[in-house]
Amino acid sequence: MINPYPVLAVFFFVLAGYYGAVRAILLDSPLEWMQMSPESDVKAHSLAYWRRMLRMNRLMLVAFGCFCLVASNHTVWPEVLDWPRALYWVVFSLVAFAAWVVTYVLWLRAGRAFPRLVSMRAFPVRLAEWLLTPVYWLVEPFIKSAPPATAGRLVSQIRDETAVADDSDFEDNRIEERMFINALDFKDVRIRDCMIPRTEITAVALDDEIEDLRQAFISSGHSKIIVYRESIDDVAGYCHSLALFRKPKEIASIVTPMLIVPEAMPASDLMLRFLEERKSLALVVDEFGGTSGLVSVEDVVEQIFGEIQDEYDSTEDWTERKVDENTYLLSARHEVDYLNEKYDWELPEGDYDTLAGMLIHIHGDLPKVNDLIDLPPYTFQVISMQDTRIELVRLTVGEEA
Repeated sequence: MINPYPVLAVFFFVLAGYYGAVRAILLDSPLEWMQMSPESDVKAHSLAYWRRMLRMNRLMLVAFGCFCLVASNHTVWPEVLDWPRALYWVVFSLVAFAAWVVTYVLWLRAGRAFPRLVSMRAFPVRLAEWLLTPVYWLVEPFIKSAPPATAGRLVSQIRDETAVADDSDFEDNRIEERMFINALDFKDVRIRDCMIPRTEITAVALDDEIEDLRQAFISSGHSKIIVYRESIDDVAGYCHSLALFRKPKEIASIVTPMLIVPEAMPASDLMLRFLEERKSLALVVDEFGGTSGLVSVEDVVEQIFGEIQDEYDSTEDWTERKVDENTYLLSARHEVDYLNEKYDWELPEGDYDTLAGMLIHIHGDLPKVNDLIDLPPYTFQVISMQDTRIELVRLTVGEEA
């Protein structure tokens, strides 16, 4: 008669790996948190319930698997292998750990390739819920002693778990963790946070010559150029560089209408509109209907994956140089939170994104070249400006920082 313990051990570890993969893919996924607002406490409670249920299920299966390994250690293997008993325990402990890890990784890869395998409606998941619900009721009074699950609390928990992992020595892991945190924050990102500002828009008038449009493409390196009627606040659409191959006689014949969105719109909603309408560029307007800026699919995606450089992106306007131990030369276009994160500074954040916005906010007016702005322990000096735009800033950090 075949001893069932080794077979049962393998079976339990395979199931434990499966439920671990279900939780990792469906419940710890950035997409779940991207779509969950801080007020969605009902969904937060549901996610917390399933996370606890699957964790409990996984631990029970691992325990059963270990029990079967121990039982097989006493009934099967001594008849096959003439090993000291201590060696049995070491070997089978390693086997137990390796079995769970291998099955977890295999299910994780299979689940990403075939999502139906790890669906919350899959038979093994529903079976686990049916079998373990009575057990969950027994342990729930002990769980209730913990603070109630809210969206904000769960997001904070995931963020803290990810922050601990930031100490890893592996650069790839840090990149993935940063992307995960960006995904958590994505639900709070507005279009104004990722748009190209009005002052940096390259545009031509509707009644300009085709040659003017061609030169705009050459000088800017962009594949799309905005076309306006009377002013930049009255945009007719955009022209794609490929349209010039049709040898048009006038710009109006190749203008393509574009999406118009408010600057307060969530970036996640805009991404859905881009996908639904198969567009890649949108005009951003303020509350008065004036042009506030432009936003593309790339700008939205960069909020999660970080800056994406292509052959047309210029780095000349993004100066970032350390002059000496306490002095830095910086482009005023750098975002404040980026500088705080990279240099461990404590520059104040507010209703602005960039270093230029912060300086104007602190100064209370538009500064001039060579103006000094003190924000102890930091001192800023405006090095260069273009019209009303601050371009280059020298930052001196005092000893207190």
